[in-house]
Amino acid sequence: MSAGGPAASAGIRAGDVVIAVDGRPVGQPEELVVAIRTKQPGQVLRLTYRRGTSVLTAEVVLGSRTG
Repeated sequence: MSAGGPAASAGIRAGDVVIAVDGRPVGQPEELVVAIRTKQPGQVLRLTYRRGTSVLTAEVVLGSRTG
């Protein structure tokens, strides 16, 4: 996660664990990467994540990566 990136802007912090993307469970980090790569910059992902004992959701607007 990058400081000031889309996840940080949506309130997701270092240490939070994403458990679902758009309602689909994510069990491995690779599954999260695949889910993100199927979307285009500007699209919105609804992430469900665990912070400590709480389960939260956030909408993340995907940015683009250059380089």
